[in-house]
This record gives sequence, structure tokens and C-alpha cells, in this order.
Amino acid sequence: MLVLTRRTDTVDTHRSQIAFPGGRHEDGEQFLDTALRETEEEIGVPREAVQVLGELPPFRIPPSGFIVHPFVGTVDARPAYEIDPREVAEVLEVPLPILLDPDIRAEEETEILGRPATVPFFDVPDLGRPPLWGATAMMLSGFLGRLRAAGNGRE
Repeated sequence: MLVLTRRTDTVDTHRSQIAFPGGRHEDGEQFLDTALRETEEEIGVPREAVQVLGELPPFRIPPSGFIVHPFVGTVDARPAYEIDPREVAEVLEVPLPILLDPDIRAEEETEILGRPATVPFFDVPDLGRPPLWGATAMMLSGFLGRLRAAGNGRE
């Protein structure tokens, strides 16, 4: 299962969007520590329970200018989620085979900062609207690409 969240409609940015747990880096903090802290704060998964598998390449989000440092980790058992209701409306668990289905991934043309851009999105059944898109879709595309490569093309 891949764990995502639906952000509340009251947060400052990306309201009601589907996202990975994450957030702002604090001064003096390592990026991995940020990822683990935010996961614990947003959905209640203790950092000690996460086995970190690795880091995906950092990337810049043009509209906000943020640089995202994504990490991938696993847990041994399904956690008892404790969401922060100020930030997270719900936790979403999506089976990896659904995300690996090429029929749910698409691209659309849009404009970012006044320039044309092609952006990926995942139209995942049962997740509702908006689809999984933006920075989350970019991270997911990178992760799924590495997963496919590690499996030598096998799903």
C-alpha cells in the first residue's frame, strides 16, 4: 500500500489536494528528519517505525519555488493513523498495482508561471477529485519508474 493524505480545505496551500505527508524544513534539520517529523505530525506514524529505503531526487516546484526532498520508507505493519485535523482530512491507502496501471496515468497541458507545461496526473479510482497531480504526481512518477526498473520491467 502507498499512503497518501487528502489535505483539509482550510490549510493555506493546496487545499483538498491529495499529497504525501510532508512539510516545511526547519533550520538545522536534515531533510530526512523533516520527512520523518512531518509524517509523525500529520498522520501519527512514529519515526522509529519507518524503515527508510532511500531518497528520490530533489526537485523544484515552480509555482511555489519550494524544493522538495522526497524519501521512501516502509513500515512492518499497518499503522494506527492519528491525523492532525488542521492539515489532514483523511488518510488514503492505495494498492501499488493500481498505481502501476498505465491506464490511470495521463498528462495534460497547462500553464505554469506564464509558460506552457506538460504535467502528469493519476486518475485513481475511488480517490475522487481533484486527481492525484502536481508535485505528488511528479514524485509518484519518479518512484514508480524506479520501482519498475528495480523489477526489470516486471510489475
